[in-house]
Amino acid sequence: MATMDAKLNRLISEQIESLRCLYKKNLYMPFLMVLYATIDIFGFVTATNETDAPGQRFRSFTHTFMMKYLKDVTPDDLWGARCAILHTGTPESDHSRKNKARQILYSWGTADSALTKKVIAESDNPEKYVATTIESLSDALMGALCDLQDIIERDTSLRNLWGGRIKRFYSMIEKSGK
Repeated sequence: MATMDAKLNRLISEQIESLRCLYKKNLYMPFLMVLYATIDIFGFVTATNETDAPGQRFRSFTHTFMMKYLKDVTPDDLWGARCAILHTGTPESDHSRKNKARQILYSWGTADSALTKKVIAESDNPEKYVATTIESLSDALMGALCDLQDIIERDTSLRNLWGGRIKRFYSMIEKSGK
């Protein structure tokens, strides 16, 4: 299991470092892309059945691991936001157009999130939107990844199931020599 632990820990640390670097450089769209891709990856790792549809795995991961750290948004909202960011770079997704998710409007840093909520409340269709901060999404993902590591250490059956998926991650081999 040492190989699995090394791959898992490396992936988690690299994803966290990537998010920190992007945030520090004010690269918020790439930040959200990496955040949502990370959720996708761990949705695969923790899926009851790895062949489930990506949306089902994503929503299951967010429901199981992230919702205790978030308020206001739902797993469906996050899935719609993920699709919107990755496919169009806009707040709209097929999911939101079909009223299966609200469009997420983000704020970050020192921005007043109350202003975003006010804009939503005064819009023609406030049920269509939800506000959150990039920091709250990041904190929820970090909490989820810590919880995931704790579960893997304690639960042998999940460790074995998830370990089989983690072993399939790319192995990073350092370049030697020049």
